[in-house]
Amino acid sequence: DVELPAGEVVFASPASANRDPRRWSDDADRVVIDRPDAGQHLQFGAGPHACLGSHLARMQAEIAFDALLDRVHDIELAAPARWNTRMFIRGMDALPLTCTISGR
Repeated sequence: DVELPAGEVVFASPASANRDPRRWSDDADRVVIDRPDAGQHLQFGAGPHACLGSHLARMQAEIAFDALLDRVHDIELAAPARWNTRMFIRGMDALPLTCTISGR
């Protein structure tokens, strides 16, 4: 427990919260698409500050990945991913892949 003085400014960082091993176990840094509790992440906020477009964003991602994975096969890392070090949004600067692309 940490005691904060009244009026102290606190920043909640989804980049940190979404990788908390107390919540996500020892594989918090791994992308596990079928993780049973994957919907519990904080990327779209929560409560009164939740993103109004989160359902649309999830639907768009599902459609895009379905279309992509219909044509892209044998996906492998060509080199290690390069992660950025920004404070509030964690992402990759590069994800070198090799793959096979099938016709339409």
